[in-house]
Amino acid sequence: MCAGVKRAVDLCAAPGSWSQILSHNLYLQQSYHLTATDMVAGIDLQPMAPIEGVIQV
Repeated sequence: MCAGVKRAVDLCAAPGSWSQILSHNLYLQQSYHLTATDMVAGIDLQPMAPIEGVIQV
């Protein structure tokens, strides 16, 4: 599902399950090849618990 993906935006991200899956898949697959532009952004009006590798807005 995430083959070749370097950036993802999770809209209406709370409670964060898809953000967590995206972060896990992207960083697990590319952990040795990450660049400054590789990221997952979770966007929602509701607060979420911090997720490693996810920028929350």
